[in-house]
Amino acid sequence: MNSILLDPESCLGLVRTLAMIAFLFQGLEELSLESSSRSLLFPAESEVRRFFGGFLPLNLRSIALARIALALWILMDPSQSVAIVLLFVASWLRSVRFLGSLNGGSDTMSQVLLIPLVLVSCSGGSSAVTKGALLWIGIQSVLSYFLSGIRKAKNRGWWDGVALSDFAQRSRVLMASSGAKFLRIPLVARTLSLTVLMFEILFPLSLISLKLCSIFLVLGVMFHFGVFLAFGLNRFFWVWISSYPAIYFIASSFLS
Repeated sequence: MNSILLDPESCLGLVRTLAMIAFLFQGLEELSLESSSRSLLFPAESEVRRFFGGFLPLNLRSIALARIALALWILMDPSQSVAIVLLFVASWLRSVRFLGSLNGGSDTMSQVLLIPLVLVSCSGGSSAVTKGALLWIGIQSVLSYFLSGIRKAKNRGWWDGVALSDFAQRSRVLMASSGAKFLRIPLVARTLSLTVLMFEILFPLSLISLKLCSIFLVLGVMFHFGVFLAFGLNRFFWVWISSYPAIYFIASSFLS
């Protein structure tokens, strides 16, 4: 595994594989969303069509099916640059459908992953472009944690645990479990809040040591999996994990 992460092409290949898994899950979730919550989707498709002149194919089910098919195609044959370009187009249409994004941060990180993958594919696998893509993905991922931590640090509620406790009360997943009562305990909520704050703010330290990098990446997997179990935010897990090989590659490059 270490040899894969240290080789630019192999490392980017791992990023691409994980990213396609993320896009596959996104597409499957959007199919379910379209069938079960059509009336709750905002803005309405008709409104978006009028805004763009009515000429774009914006049916969410069609876009989701296209994204699923393209992700599977790329997983089976990563050399198909046309598939990656088409996936980018389908993802752009999906963003147009929602006049921005369906799920905020996870959609942004999806684009952070997809754009450099398109550039590498269209460049014919150039070594310089490949390294640049890994640098872009890794730095953007690290910054996403750091900036998120800084924003939380400006909110007093994250220092005393109130913000996390309030968020837990709004989670449909957690409200249905004993976890909601658990997070009502002030000491527990405050401890978890401070842990998340420190993890996110200190995440840039992952780039200065391979040992620290490994620790932060393991903590990151645990963090996102815990968020998925507690709050049902499954979209965040695969899309952020997809960037982790790039972070490890950057840390190893700086230290070599």
